[in-house]
Amino acid sequence: MSIKNEQLFTNVHPQSVIGRIIQFPITRILIVALFIVPFLLFHNNVIANLIASSSGLFHSLLVNADAVVSIVIFMLLYSLYVRFIEKRKAYEISKEKSIVEFGWGILISFVLVGFMVLLMSLLGYYRVIQLDSPQIIIDSLFFFGMGAFLQVLAFRVVLFRLFEELLGSWFAFVLVATIFSVAHIQNPNSGLWSTLALIITDIMLLAAF
Repeated sequence: MSIKNEQLFTNVHPQSVIGRIIQFPITRILIVALFIVPFLLFHNNVIANLIASSSGLFHSLLVNADAVVSIVIFMLLYSLYVRFIEKRKAYEISKEKSIVEFGWGILISFVLVGFMVLLMSLLGYYRVIQLDSPQIIIDSLFFFGMGAFLQVLAFRVVLFRLFEELLGSWFAFVLVATIFSVAHIQNPNSGLWSTLALIITDIMLLAAF
């Protein structure tokens, strides 16, 4: 199914001043936050602390289950926002063809990251020191997968989509990619080149979206 840009915009065309204020894209960014942030705060201050108190294999299982359940809840909350505020179907997180697209996404990511690792290895910047338990890889996929999902939800599904509705695609590309790179400027070892790389990376991800 092909989805057009306008299908991702609000389906409400209000006549009243209050209605127009609610449907203004900047206002809707705040409204999305009202749907999502309460659960995020509850998760980070209650659920995360409970998981942190566990240990061993049980801790690993809790981390992985938490990632899956949290992603489902965030998608549900976003769907509720779209349904009640924008009065449309949430095409951007539709289940249709999701498994196939997820598979392609994993494959493309594996190829891209694998190519960069190979390139760094050939240039002498990357080498394997030791191999640890495969469980570390599994746990990392779930843990960082939830973080990646939240980034996509915040920067692409919410910010880019609403800024695109307000400003058009090209301005939204530049604005959101810049916001994305600035949000990571406090990361360890960040600098000018890493910031520029993040801008280019985010433009690629936005273009895919």
